[in-house]
Amino acid sequence: MFVEEGAIGEYGEEFQAEPEVTPVFSLRAVEFNPGGKIKHMVVCSDILVMALGNNQITRLDLGQPSKIQDISISKGDDQIHKLFMDPSGHHLIISMTNEDNYYIFLNWQKPKLLSKLRGIKIESVAWNKNGDATSTKQILIGTSKGKIYETVIESNEKAFMERLVSGGGKDQTFQQVYTLNENMPITGLRFEAFPTENSKYFVMAATPTRVYQFIGGPTFEQLFAKYETNAGFLELPGDLDHSDLAFFSKYSQGLPQSFAWLTGPGVYYGDLIFGSQNTGESVMVDHSLVPYPSFPGSEMATTVVDGRNRMLSIPLSLILTQYHFVLLYYDRIQAISSITREVVWEEQFGKRIRNIRGMAYDQNGKAMRTAWLYTETQVYEIYIDSEDRNVWEMYLSRNLFDAAYQHCKNDRQMDKVLTSQAEHNFKNKEYKVAAACYGKTKKSFEEIALKFYSINEQSALRNYLSHKLKSIKQNENATQCTLIATWLTEIYLDKLNECSSNNSGPQQQKEIMQNQEVMEEEFEKFLQENEKYLDQSTTYNLIASHGRIKELLFYATLKKDHERVIQYHIQNGDYKKALGVLQEGGTPKMYYEFSPIFMHHIPYYTVNLWIKNHQQLEPRKLLPSIMRYNHASNIEDGQVNQAIRYLEFCVKRCQNEDMAIHDYLLSLYVQQRSEKELIAFIEQRDKFFDIKNALRLCLKENKTKPCVLLYSAMGQYEEAVDLALEVDLNLAKENANKPEEDEGLRKKLWLKIARFVVEQKKDIQGAMELLNECDLLKIEDILPFFPDFTRIDQFKNEICSSLEDYNRHIDQLKTEMEEATRSADLIRKDIKDIRNKYGFIGVSENCSLCKTPALAREFYLFPCAHAFHEDCLKTKMMKGIGSVDIKRLTKLTEELGHLQRDEFKEVTDYNPTENREDRENSAMYSKMEKIKEEIDNLVAAECPFCGQMMIQSITEPFVTANDLEALTWQI
Repeated sequence: MFVEEGAIGEYGEEFQAEPEVTPVFSLRAVEFNPGGKIKHMVVCSDILVMALGNNQITRLDLGQPSKIQDISISKGDDQIHKLFMDPSGHHLIISMTNEDNYYIFLNWQKPKLLSKLRGIKIESVAWNKNGDATSTKQILIGTSKGKIYETVIESNEKAFMERLVSGGGKDQTFQQVYTLNENMPITGLRFEAFPTENSKYFVMAATPTRVYQFIGGPTFEQLFAKYETNAGFLELPGDLDHSDLAFFSKYSQGLPQSFAWLTGPGVYYGDLIFGSQNTGESVMVDHSLVPYPSFPGSEMATTVVDGRNRMLSIPLSLILTQYHFVLLYYDRIQAISSITREVVWEEQFGKRIRNIRGMAYDQNGKAMRTAWLYTETQVYEIYIDSEDRNVWEMYLSRNLFDAAYQHCKNDRQMDKVLTSQAEHNFKNKEYKVAAACYGKTKKSFEEIALKFYSINEQSALRNYLSHKLKSIKQNENATQCTLIATWLTEIYLDKLNECSSNNSGPQQQKEIMQNQEVMEEEFEKFLQENEKYLDQSTTYNLIASHGRIKELLFYATLKKDHERVIQYHIQNGDYKKALGVLQEGGTPKMYYEFSPIFMHHIPYYTVNLWIKNHQQLEPRKLLPSIMRYNHASNIEDGQVNQAIRYLEFCVKRCQNEDMAIHDYLLSLYVQQRSEKELIAFIEQRDKFFDIKNALRLCLKENKTKPCVLLYSAMGQYEEAVDLALEVDLNLAKENANKPEEDEGLRKKLWLKIARFVVEQKKDIQGAMELLNECDLLKIEDILPFFPDFTRIDQFKNEICSSLEDYNRHIDQLKTEMEEATRSADLIRKDIKDIRNKYGFIGVSENCSLCKTPALAREFYLFPCAHAFHEDCLKTKMMKGIGSVDIKRLTKLTEELGHLQRDEFKEVTDYNPTENREDRENSAMYSKMEKIKEEIDNLVAAECPFCGQMMIQSITEPFVTANDLEALTWQI
């Protein structure tokens, strides 16, 4: 099993660390039996490979540690020298001590001998990041004799055999490209392609005493050819026979940011910057030598390793992490901060960990980067927990404040960094930088403000307050923001006044002016960013007290206090600029307030603005401004009356129907010399002006024709014609024809015209023409207007024509009278026939009112078949006829009763010699018939159920006031 046993604390004791006190670095033993002595170990992409002393390779996937693969390399006496695995973990090269070299692909069970590499003892390999599962692509190999080879290894077995096993011909997949001047092993080798030019490479090679840099391309052969005579290197002499060259990249496939080189004097460490470097230049920056830590009393101590004495004070191996380089000694392990160069962790092995072989570092781990330490019999994980936890303090200790701030984990750390930076800058009299840092800290506001104020550093104080204000804004403390913003306003204004009052020479004055412009821009920007925190009244007073008019206007505009800006421009007589401010942000209320002034001084531009913003303005409220306008004092060449121009726009374009607008427009028309616009305005179909007021104005200004139109519009046609006759006869005729439905009035109006023509114009022929123009006039109507001794010859034809018309009219009347006489005779005949008309009534037929048999007494039968007793019908009709008819009916009934009694008396005095016809012709009988006929006309003129009486009864109440039942309906 490949599992961790536990952490080894200081002095080799095992412990279980608490999460909150877990050290950054610790060793954790791995429970694993390698099955032989470990000679070498590599780890890449979670694939761990060990070389054992029995020439066996043990390979396992850290993600599945239970699956272990063992591969035998050789059964001879030779031993495995080193292992080289590419970053992906797919390709493995095994270097043997007898200078044979083998290759194993990820899934292979047997190694393949690299025939072309025979006789080469490989010390280092520079892998290609573009390699994949089928090929390593171009790689570089460093040997023990200082030679560099370029080769390509294919994982495909057929391609492998063709390229590396078969002989004959020059094989382009393997060639020597460079030889170092010294006969020293190349212990470290790496190449990178420049990010901006894929065909340009950087190669770094290290020996125990030298480090080389090569830049060029597009091939390695061409790259190294440029360094044949002048190879640039850095030499650090020493007696080491081994070395390590380590790199760190933040991203697994990214460019390395730093390097560390293990040398005799110490670790040579620096950063790598890939830019536009060319051949002979360097990518190493900020590089320096970090001496090894001293071990008192053990500087010369040695130990025996592989039969050779090794000094305990010289590291065996090196790995580089982001912030540390870890050094492995034969008796201990150390982590040194690459920032502070101090030892931050150390583990002494004691007797428990012996026979140290080396370390391995996996920068391409799938889950995390892992570091390993291995002895001949044991593997340990170098556990790294939150390596960057204290980095900020390390940078801070070296006054690298920006780097320290970037690595802070919480607000407390950031505040400490900023405070330290501020104090450092203040001490060095870098007050502005110190102010910016203090502004971001939580130091006492009063303390820092007084600190700058006491040394009269206004600029620094302003800078501090600005940064403090930004900090406070995030906490949304409005009161504090207002106080600081107000203080800043005062400081800015003082500075501006200081610049304005400086009376230096011309050259200095130019510089001062530039500084003032910069300060003004900065102040305006400040106002823009903080206007919501500034008290408006206080800020106005501050700016005004310093006499800063430009800034006052800027702030007023910023606060949309356009009224203040407009007033200022008006006071200075700059009306167009004031109007521009009104246009930019004016409210309707402001338009109504300032328009009288603008209309007085710049009416043309004012009306243009009104028209442009007509949708938000009420024309009625602009009338006071229009009334202030005096066209005579503002007239320009070709310019129209601006008040009329605006009102016409309202009426014609906007269809305004406000009577006040129409009345004032008409009053302006009345004042114009030309009556054209006035007449057109009056003649429009819809009139929204006061006609009586318009008439008064026109009469006052002697606008006769418009007055005629107004009289006519009022229906006062006589006045219209009378007035029209004074100016235009045709106009009078036009108005005389307007009362079309009143022929009498129309004739009267034409008679006025005729009289005017005869009496005033003495135009007899014109008077005769009037008879043709008006069909109502006759010659006899106008004859009275002629003088008594007028010759008749001029209108003889008209008189004859009139007499003929009279004859025709008389004949027509005679014909109508004859027709009327015939109609009357026919009507009388019809009435007589109706009187003799009869109907049938059954014995069982009842009176429609009392519901008793109708034949029981005298009755009336109507054409509608309703039958009524005479007395029932009289009673019914008495309720429906008028009081006069009731009195008449009562009187006739009484008279008929008297006559009937007298007739009855005559019947009792019967005279046989008198016949019936004599009786009927008697005067009494005739009188009775007339009375009955008149009673019938009153009572039986129509059926009470079917006639007009029934229809009219719908308006009568069911209960009248005279009914006793009405009392029960009262509330």
